[in-house]
Amino acid sequence: MTQNQQRILVVDADEPHRLEVQRLLTEVGYDVASLSSGGEAWEVSRRSPAGILLIDWVLPDELDGLRLSDRLRRLDPTSKTLLMATVVSEVLQASCHSSRVAALLAKPLDADQTIRTVTELAALRARHLGPCVGCRFRLPLLKPASEENAAVWRCGICQHHYRAEFDPTFPAELHTYVERVA
Repeated sequence: MTQNQQRILVVDADEPHRLEVQRLLTEVGYDVASLSSGGEAWEVSRRSPAGILLIDWVLPDELDGLRLSDRLRRLDPTSKTLLMATVVSEVLQASCHSSRVAALLAKPLDADQTIRTVTELAALRARHLGPCVGCRFRLPLLKPASEENAAVWRCGICQHHYRAEFDPTFPAELHTYVERVA
């Protein structure tokens, strides 16, 4: 399965925003389903879990975005959650970190940033990356450490650096070893 074939679930009560995100991701080749509530998302996901979850923080039913993300990850522990919020506070960022949310984006979403983040999450999920050895965050969002050196990646949470060489603690297909870069 290529990264663009991974199933994405968009959950947002704001119908115009939800449909725009669905259109954006469908245009770049993702299989996208969109729903308006946490209850609907739970019912659909019990039958067919999605690998990438774009969930609004505020939902119209008893499940907020973080609780829904936690429940859906029980169905598929390798799934990645991108939480969307109108207001991004330090408290929400801390809650996302403790709930293992892979990314937090402010609404309205920037199209390029959304596509880039979803593509990164899809690539991480496809690789089955294990926890970061620096912060133990379950599935860190890795980004190039600098434009000059694309072989060095850093954890988006703790800034722990990884180099493109061999490390026996990671899956063989990653061929990385961990090195703290001062």
